[in-house]
Amino acid sequence: MEIKKMLEDLNRIWKKTGILKRRGAKLRNMWKRNRAKIGRLWKKNRAKIKRMRSKNLKERKDNDKEKRIKMAQSRWSKQDRTGNKQEIRSLSVRATNQASWKNAQISRNLANQQKGYSRSQQTSITSTR
Repeated sequence: MEIKKMLEDLNRIWKKTGILKRRGAKLRNMWKRNRAKIGRLWKKNRAKIKRMRSKNLKERKDNDKEKRIKMAQSRWSKQDRTGNKQEIRSLSVRATNQASWKNAQISRNLANQQKGYSRSQQTSITSTR
């Protein structure tokens, strides 16, 4: 809003200068007359514009930082969740494998005992695997 007002003021001054120029007034004289006014406008609004810009930039930076942190956190939590799932799955698979392996071993031992083989004659697990 401030910038718009400043531009309007400048335009008003330039229009005046244009009219004066058409009347034959010299640019130098016109600038002498309006230089202080233009300078004052710029001086007054320059700080305001700078302040507004820096404030906006700061806000934007803060927002970006927050966004990045949130995204990273969500990424971490997602990874944790999937990692846990995979870990649980692999553990359960390992457990079932071990259970089936044990069952096979027990049944083999039982079969061997029933057949009446000695320990050396029993079928070893490694040879069947």
